[in-house]
Amino acid sequence: MSIPVVLLMMRNSIRILLLMVACLGLACLLQAEIRAIWVLPWSTNTPQKIDKFIADAACARQTDIMIEVRYRSDALYQTNRTPDPYPNPEPPSYILNGSDFDPLAYALEEAHKNNLRLHAWIVVFNATPTDSLRIRQNYIYTQHPDWITYNSKNKRQRSTSQFGLFVDPGIPQVQDHLLNVIGDIVCGYPELDGIHLDYIRYPEADLGYHPISVQRYREESANTSISFNQWRQLQVTSFVQRTRDLLDTLAPNIILSAAVMANYTNAINLYAQDWLDWLRQGYIDYAFPMAYSLDRGEFDRQLRQMEAMQMNDRIVVGLRAWKNGNKSLLPGKDNSSYNINELAARIEKVRSKGFGGISLFSYDGLSIDRALDVLADMSYTDQTVARLDNKLLRLTASELYSAGEDIRVVGVNHGYLFYPKVRESGAWTLEIRDASDNVIYTRDSFYQQGVNSDRWNGVLSDGKLIAPGLYAASLHCGQDRFEILMPVTFEELSN
Repeated sequence: MSIPVVLLMMRNSIRILLLMVACLGLACLLQAEIRAIWVLPWSTNTPQKIDKFIADAACARQTDIMIEVRYRSDALYQTNRTPDPYPNPEPPSYILNGSDFDPLAYALEEAHKNNLRLHAWIVVFNATPTDSLRIRQNYIYTQHPDWITYNSKNKRQRSTSQFGLFVDPGIPQVQDHLLNVIGDIVCGYPELDGIHLDYIRYPEADLGYHPISVQRYREESANTSISFNQWRQLQVTSFVQRTRDLLDTLAPNIILSAAVMANYTNAINLYAQDWLDWLRQGYIDYAFPMAYSLDRGEFDRQLRQMEAMQMNDRIVVGLRAWKNGNKSLLPGKDNSSYNINELAARIEKVRSKGFGGISLFSYDGLSIDRALDVLADMSYTDQTVARLDNKLLRLTASELYSAGEDIRVVGVNHGYLFYPKVRESGAWTLEIRDASDNVIYTRDSFYQQGVNSDRWNGVLSDGKLIAPGLYAASLHCGQDRFEILMPVTFEELSN
């Protein structure tokens, strides 16, 4: 049944009078700008810290949160949470300080309450911290030291001040173990919006020479001219492909993304990380090139290289949002020229190129002196921005009102605010339906008895914006149901 044009009936004797506005007739869905922020595990190990970064991200009008749940072969989540065929022996992270708190479960619930997508950020091949004491206590180091990679002189890798030890991607058991970890996380947390892979690479060009890998290379390249670095690339790509296949089986709608080296030439030659191929083959949905260089010229060169790939809508550019020594990004705090003003300028540069979005590294750097609030006022004044035919558009809406006091819906520049008054506490479902009565968006929220507030920013489950037009929104719990008409329009912004 199609949506009535004048007034939608209200079940349980609740009626809402609607103000309808004219709508633009665009047939396609608009791609919403991704506004992501990486959150390090030290900001997720208590409920209070999670409450803070979720509130800060929502107030700063972000859309996606990447929380680090596997730091170095450890778990900031509950392993084997549900019965599944993916054994996961990795221990709780030392960052939890011995508590049984589950950061991932808590963050998921709070993020979704605030209409934020949450991605499980997984460090893949970097297996240990750099600290020698932590290395000696590390799961991989103590249980599988034979998985640590070797250099070309047949010497096992040594930890450096920047990176710990890496497992070798060319060892089949390494890949199987890591896939079990990912499978266990996805099965245990079906509400997850995304899996975000990090350190999905070799540590440097001279590593990857584990005896098992060398033997495999000799056997597999005997009748080919493939170089050892090309073979290394195949090992990393194979793991990414297997991850995609696993997710397609367990959670087909989950987003798979990867943090990658911004300099694509170096990514291939030094780290065996062919992330452009991953995008072209559809193994990942988004690449997050980490464009952290302080040098503006190098930053611009990296953007030009990304543009030449002609995959802009699937590239989310990672930007440097920290200073060494835990210094503030606010101007005037030191003599550095890299501050919040430079970061804001880079955000605008990325937007001018039509990339899929921006990711900030990291929340921890932006939390100093509340720099995130300042940046939000400079660069994130609109909650929902889309790009169509090289035009920037913002979701707008008119005031919707009811004759009674059971529900009020307000259209604002960042979407729609729902204020339902419910008789009993419970889980309520929000559904958005199109003119053919197809459900195009749904999510659950817990409402307390009395008046509640809920928000929807127009972003659908696939990450795209709802197209302009007339829709129906319903909130229901058991036999109680509110239904309203929801006109959607966009206005063009200056680019």
